Amino acid sequence: MADFIAYVANCLIWGEHELKSLSLSLENKNITILQNSFIINENNLRDKFHGYFVKSTTIKVADVELNEVDEVKKIIHSLCNLLSFITCSEVVFYGQEYPKQTSYHPGIGKTNIYQPLVEIKDGKLVREFIETTWNKFRDIEQARELGHIFDYIHHAIYPGPTIESKLVFSFITLESLKYTYAVNKPIPSDKRGFLKPNKRKLWFFKSNKKKYYRFKELLDLMLKEVGITNTKLKSLVKLRNEIIHSGLSKNDFSTNFRLYKETQNLIREYLIKLLGYNGYYRKL
Repeated sequence: MADFIAYVANCLIWGEHELKSLSLSLENKNITILQNSFIINENNLRDKFHGYFVKSTTIKVADVELNEVDEVKKIIHSLCNLLSFITCSEVVFYGQEYPKQTSYHPGIGKTNIYQPLVEIKDGKLVREFIETTWNKFRDIEQARELGHIFDYIHHAIYPGPTIESKLVFSFITLESLKYTYAVNKPIPSDKRGFLKPNKRKLWFFKSNKKKYYRFKELLDLMLKEVGITNTKLKSLVKLRNEIIHSGLSKNDFSTNFRLYKETQNLIREYLIKLLGYNGYYRKL
């Protein structure tokens, strides 16, 4: 039995103990997130770290048996995914130390300091978010493709040259959430799309023709399931159709930026409710 050490990049969070560490109990394992001191002591995060691959963090999992190593790696990858959501950075697991299994691999990803989900300098808040959402997150992480979703959110929030590119990633995020929601319900589908229930299955009814859910209809169903109602989706869907079909928008920047913020806030609210978190989180 030995400690499993994971090396993680692009995770700009503060701890609770002299700002350097967070202690977690996840899946019967004692896990400590140790932040490198140069992160804690740096005031100018934007100039030093934004946009770079930053070897920021060490994660220690105490007392790991040899036959537990593969499962511990899965826990670390999941924890990195959840930290990516919290920080809106590309948090990656790039190396490990364990007797006879030490290895490193090239890391790909970059740090973002803008618009984290919760205050990254509040270690207690970060810990509470992880512990509150962990079980639900692990239950649905693969089925709802949350690793991909968090990566899309990062690309939507990371500063870019056009508002349209940020909107495209926002709409892809909604499309992916809508799709995995429908698949996991499950809602019947064929090559053309997801099918509405056909209550008239008698041969003499002409209405037996297949009817399909539209994007907005499935989105409404998905949002209502977690208690989000009275959303104003009409403008969002209109812009989504315009950009997806033409790649451009005729709206002015301020209109598109407002819709971008509304879309990202809707995504955040949905994911927060889906994961069962009731505490404070930041909107754009």
